[in-house]
Amino acid sequence: MKQFVRRGMTAVALVCMLAARAIASPPIASTATITGAVKTASGAPVSGAKVAATGPVEASATTDASGAFSLAVAPGIYRITVDKGGFLTASLRDVTVLGGESQPLAITLAQADLSSLRTIGSVSVGRNGTSTINTGAATTTFISGESFTQLANPQINDVLQRAADVTIQHMGSQADTTVIIGGAQPYETQVLIDGHPLALGQYGVWTSQFFPSFLVGGAEIQSGPGNTTPFANIAVGGTLNLLTPGFTPNTTAEVTTGFDSYNSQNTNFLTTGSIDKLGYVVGIGQASTNGYFQGKSGCVVSPDNYGAGDNQPGNTGIVQYCGSLAGPLFVDGDILKLRYAFTPSTSLELGFVGAWAQFDPQGAAWGNSVGAITIEGCQTAVAFACTNPANANLIGKTIQGYVEYPGSSVYNNQDLFDGQFRTALPGNNTLLVRPYIGSIQPEIIDGSEEGAYPAFFGPLPGTANYTAPTYANGKVIPPSFQPGGTVGTPLEQYCGVSSNVFGYSQLQDLNGKSSVVNGQQQCFQYPYSSYEQDKLYGTTFSFLHPFGDSLLNLTYDFHGQSDFAYFNGPANVSVPLSSNRYSTISLTGYLHLIRNVGFNVGLYDTRWTVAGVKPKLDATGDPVIDPATTEPFLTGLGRGVSRFDPHFAVTFRPTSDVSYRASAGSSATFPYLGQVSGNAAFQPYASS
Repeated sequence: MKQFVRRGMTAVALVCMLAARAIASPPIASTATITGAVKTASGAPVSGAKVAATGPVEASATTDASGAFSLAVAPGIYRITVDKGGFLTASLRDVTVLGGESQPLAITLAQADLSSLRTIGSVSVGRNGTSTINTGAATTTFISGESFTQLANPQINDVLQRAADVTIQHMGSQADTTVIIGGAQPYETQVLIDGHPLALGQYGVWTSQFFPSFLVGGAEIQSGPGNTTPFANIAVGGTLNLLTPGFTPNTTAEVTTGFDSYNSQNTNFLTTGSIDKLGYVVGIGQASTNGYFQGKSGCVVSPDNYGAGDNQPGNTGIVQYCGSLAGPLFVDGDILKLRYAFTPSTSLELGFVGAWAQFDPQGAAWGNSVGAITIEGCQTAVAFACTNPANANLIGKTIQGYVEYPGSSVYNNQDLFDGQFRTALPGNNTLLVRPYIGSIQPEIIDGSEEGAYPAFFGPLPGTANYTAPTYANGKVIPPSFQPGGTVGTPLEQYCGVSSNVFGYSQLQDLNGKSSVVNGQQQCFQYPYSSYEQDKLYGTTFSFLHPFGDSLLNLTYDFHGQSDFAYFNGPANVSVPLSSNRYSTISLTGYLHLIRNVGFNVGLYDTRWTVAGVKPKLDATGDPVIDPATTEPFLTGLGRGVSRFDPHFAVTFRPTSDVSYRASAGSSATFPYLGQVSGNAAFQPYASS
């Protein structure tokens, strides 16, 4: 009996003890704290930044002199937004805070900068391993500068073509390449360098193979109608922005050098850093690229079916000459950028980016392979064109042939000067002003040395293979024929063409001499040259206004270009000194009005104008020729187009690792100057 009572008393005591513990335990906390610090990329504190939390409750605070802040909130999941004039809005998604605990955050603000496409929209900041995914309106790709450095190659194409939606396209049979985004046409891709639109020249494209990779600190790519950059209204396919190396808070220096088995080499030097309030970027480099054909030789030929299709079975032709097939590419690059920070949110930048390139378009560099070809003594279609006597041993043999214009050199020159002023305005607003000027010579062809290379050898009168050249109607061309009625020489008949065209003759070498080799008249190439200069200029004004979790950007952009191009001489103008201009007012924004849902909008109003000349046409549409100059009469040309292009997009992010996007918009490619200004180029006959 005693034992029973004792057990019962023990059970009652246990119940009483548990009840006492329950009464003594504190209730679950109904408050939590979000604390942290806001700093710049260099680690400097950002005071006066507005930090807002949106979730179960809303709270906001302003950072103190050390950049610190503290928010008292209810437990839950929050979105944190940080705004400060002169900086890009930063946001943290899915920040979880528990009752009675303090959640520390470290937030970095990036400077607002028109050199980067990230100025439009919001910047997501990852935390504690949270997945950061692309929640922008457009398909967006960022390629780091390390991707170009690690490739150790002066060609940027090999890196860019690895990105989604990017295609590197060769223009015709030449070595020239351009960038295509979104599967559009080459002239429907907007290419920028540090946010500056590049002149598209007479053909509407930017040649990418000449720009050295050591000037690239990264690349931003946006494609599709969701693109809301300041130039989205004229970027049908998308926008490529090449970023040069940026400023760093600490001093950095690097020297890179390398070479390959083809004797290619690249060496460059880059240093960045800050001296008190002055930041700097200084770089210089040089590189050369030699391909598989470096040190190899081959033969330049003229096929019988030239122009009707090469690489055909049983193809025959003559040999012009045999020599080197090498086509080395040389590139030089220079960069100088200075930035003075008056305050963390106010700064002035000045910069220069220069690139120069040259290649000798021999053999495989610019020429076309015509495949296997059987060499003959003289062409069957043109009896007066015969094989080089120095290569008579190849007659009757089948060799690998190439078609090219030996003796020419191709140059590219690109200089860009820019400046940028950024400052904070009351209400966490930002003002950005960016002027720039530049000059691009996209492809200068110097063919003056082509006259040193034979085009073919013509048999002398009285020899077995001689046939007097004839007009299309079969009439023999007389020896005295010459444009303008001047008297020629009997030697014209040996090569079937007229002499003294643009100072050079197919009958004379660069020293003005003609020569007979093994009883055949040596007929030299006509030199072919071209020139183009595109001057670009413009200024951009942007006003950034954050409110809540949203951001609006009002931009006025003016940019234009003046082009001048010709073939062989300024008398043969392809695009006269003509100019076009864009004036665009755009309103772009990121609106976050509903949790996990963002709206992107871009409204563009653009005025495009062109001023130039065009040939006068007769009733049948043919140019009216001036008898004195034998060139078309020219008349003034002016044209203007005004467009309004809207872009809309919505992004829905139900979780931190899933994002859905939908977008729509309109864009238009405006004509480039070669389409609307100038007269058709007159080019003398060039033999290959």
